[in-house]
Amino acid sequence: MGVVPGMRRHLSGSMVVLAMVLAGCTAGGDSGEPAELEADLAAEYGGETWTVTSSDSIDGAESYASDGVEFQLPPDWVVDRTESEEFVQLQVYDPDDELSIVGITVATKDVSDGDVILASDATFTQLGASGAHNLERHVVEWGTWPFAVAISGDVVREETEDSTFVSISGRDEAGSLRVGLSAQTSEGELEDALQYRVLRTVRATHGSSDD
Repeated sequence: MGVVPGMRRHLSGSMVVLAMVLAGCTAGGDSGEPAELEADLAAEYGGETWTVTSSDSIDGAESYASDGVEFQLPPDWVVDRTESEEFVQLQVYDPDDELSIVGITVATKDVSDGDVILASDATFTQLGASGAHNLERHVVEWGTWPFAVAISGDVVREETEDSTFVSISGRDEAGSLRVGLSAQTSEGELEDALQYRVLRTVRATHGSSDD
């Protein structure tokens, strides 16, 4: 358990994480009042609002804090951390399962709702260019992240089963931290997957520590 410095996962299962990384340094944007903005987005996206229920614990998991966020780390899972001038990327995964990757991209700077939308827009473009299909967009209701939007879709994977993913961009209550969160699993099984349960435990913290 712990950080694996410099380790890179060249797997098809990391495509969603890569799209979020490429979108991670998107510049800021203006936004209106939150309620009006969410209503406008819901009309634009044309899909139902997603409700994400936060989770505080996972059986056998330990709390792991780094770079302004905290989450539950299941037994035998590891964390791969990389850093740039704009953001920190954490890949949380089971080394024996290439589809277990939970991607967490963190930018600690003043952030508006417009920033979140622009990051999600950039991720959507990257995913489409990478061959993801059945893409849908949703406004997200998630108490942990007061403003968030999601992208869902499928990835065709050669020589194995297809996969379903979700990518969520959001900000914390203080507007001082932006996150990109993603999880991916066998097609149609996302909500039951351990990686989605890990994603639901991610929350903002006031401090950070690396194990």
